[in-house]
Amino acid sequence: MIKQGGNCCLCRACYYLKRGSLNNMKISELITNLNDNDSFREKYDRMRAAQVVFVAQNPNARYRHEKPDVKNLLEKKDETYVDVASVMVWVSLRKFCDTHFPSMKFKNDSQRKAHLLKRGIKIQPDESGVDGVAVPKDGPDAEQKEIRVGKRLSATKIKQMNFGGEDYDRQELLAQQAKHSKGLGVECNSKDS
Repeated sequence: MIKQGGNCCLCRACYYLKRGSLNNMKISELITNLNDNDSFREKYDRMRAAQVVFVAQNPNARYRHEKPDVKNLLEKKDETYVDVASVMVWVSLRKFCDTHFPSMKFKNDSQRKAHLLKRGIKIQPDESGVDGVAVPKDGPDAEQKEIRVGKRLSATKIKQMNFGGEDYDRQELLAQQAKHSKGLGVECNSKDS
């Protein structure tokens, strides 16, 4: 694909794929989505590769375009589980400021919040939306809440990380499963006593 100035230009294969499979999308939208969204980019690349192979093998036949669910592809795919996390303790703004800045006096939480943001300290809301500060867990305290702060990853991203981002076919996955399960075998007595 080529983008020149304000005009967007597509190669022939990309144009026919856009015209057949993504006919409700403008070219500028297509290019933006390809640059911004990884899942959309992967699906588009697979469809384009399939179209190019089909046209090369069957020059006189018409390619039957796939109509992908664009809304589903453009959604953010973050799951609700935490993959990488560290245990932190949530402390209210008042308690944190009284502990770390005892010489300063604040009238309300908005002043505390502004001061902490100026200092570069990240504000972490709890499950009910009350602002506080997440600090590493160092000891038990009755007023402190234990929270998990981390990065959320989608299942497809984890699969890509585990398999190196390559596409494995069923036979390769079965071979890997057999290889890894070899060591789990238990010796059994095959004769009845």
